[in-house]
Amino acid sequence: VFFAANVQHLLGINSFNTQEQFYLDVCNYAVKQANAIGDNFRFQGNRMGLLPIAEPGFILTFHFGQYRAIPAFLLQQGYKLCIPVSREVIAQQEQYYAEIMGEDWGSKLLFLEAEDPHLFFKIRRQMAQGFHVLCYLDGGVSAVVDEQRKLLKIPFLNGTISVQRGIIKMASLLNAKISVLIAHPSVDNGAVAIRCLDFCDTNWYMYSRDFAGYYLRQIYLDFEDVVLQDLHAWEPWQYLHRTMR
Repeated sequence: VFFAANVQHLLGINSFNTQEQFYLDVCNYAVKQANAIGDNFRFQGNRMGLLPIAEPGFILTFHFGQYRAIPAFLLQQGYKLCIPVSREVIAQQEQYYAEIMGEDWGSKLLFLEAEDPHLFFKIRRQMAQGFHVLCYLDGGVSAVVDEQRKLLKIPFLNGTISVQRGIIKMASLLNAKISVLIAHPSVDNGAVAIRCLDFCDTNWYMYSRDFAGYYLRQIYLDFEDVVLQDLHAWEPWQYLHRTMR
């Protein structure tokens, strides 16, 4: 029911048969990409979109395409990452990366509770130690206490969605650079292609009163084009009613 409502709201699809087929396509792709993680990646386009390893910043992405490839690619390149996630999935994530990276994964990857009211200070501390922040923009857990009361409603596709802006505010407060990465939905010649969707130096907007709102609208405007090319590859279709309503 909720899936159908999401699709009707954002895509204008009213046909029950079309909704049902789309649901099956989304579910099948989610299972397929979850089992497709490998170690062969290709960065597509100008590498200027990649943040320098020695200059920690914010790397943002979406639960789109082969999204699990992005942290794997970055770790392979030598980045150290801290990832804010919901406390209910931290143990699951730690087990997943222990299996694909081995026992020393903890020196390169750190999970932080997204609900932690002291998250900003912990992120700042980890960045000082060389960790980049990796965050999924379409995740449903607040990165700042009470952020649920401050959701930003933005236009998206044929409707609107409500998004968190706490992580963008943090990047701005820390005068950090932002890179938005996207993983291609399919594997090409055995490699997952990753590209930069957007790059931003928050210092460019240091005098902007609503940088977070402005920048989120711009990112989602670019992301629209990505989603429209492969609708089934955006996992949150299954839970938009919980996270971005």
